[in-house]
Amino acid sequence: MNVLELIKILDAEAKFLGADVTINYGSAFASDMMSDVLAYAEHRALMITGLCNQQVLRTAEMIDCTCIIFVRGKNPSEEMLSIARNSDIHIIITELSMYDVCGILYSSGKIGGTKIVK
Repeated sequence: MNVLELIKILDAEAKFLGADVTINYGSAFASDMMSDVLAYAEHRALMITGLCNQQVLRTAEMIDCTCIIFVRGKNPSEEMLSIARNSDIHIIITELSMYDVCGILYSSGKIGGTKIVK
């Protein structure tokens, strides 16, 4: 599922779209704890979070994440959008809860979760 399909299926708004809107995302990771994202998210996974600060963008850069969905209507600051532009990271916002976003994406059959290996 690419970013344009994500926007449609989640009734979301694009705050910034990077250069390549055709990238298909096969896995997603949802968390407000960036330490969990670093420890468990797959490389290039779609990130879903309600945490809205610059640390989210820096974490995304570290795992080569190219798309972040901010849930619960969280609106990134201009500084955050500047980082997203410089790093070519799509930024999407939705009024939906994290639970609902995960459910919709899972139900779509196109995006799975990250497999956590202990």
